Amino acid sequence: MQEIRADLNPDLEVLGILITFYNSRLKHHAEAIDDELQDLLKDSHYPIMKTRISRSVRVADGMGKGQSVATYAAGNKVAKQYEDLSKEVERWVKSK
Repeated sequence: MQEIRADLNPDLEVLGILITFYNSRLKHHAEAIDDELQDLLKDSHYPIMKTRISRSVRVADGMGKGQSVATYAAGNKVAKQYEDLSKEVERWVKSK
């Protein structure tokens, strides 16, 4: 982070850790996030974002066509997750 700030953006701030490729149906994903990851990050001062982004073939399909998942597959679960993430970030920005 310090190198990026020094070279590219001195005002860069980290909001938190975003979990991606998350699969709620896999028990070890939830356990890893709830236990192990929380322990690993407790001293980083970066919270884990509430929104989690799942893996989706529709995302890759949209990227292949030069479109976001929100445009390519608006009703897709991952499109909703990205919308939720944007709201979470917006709340953070407004609270500053």
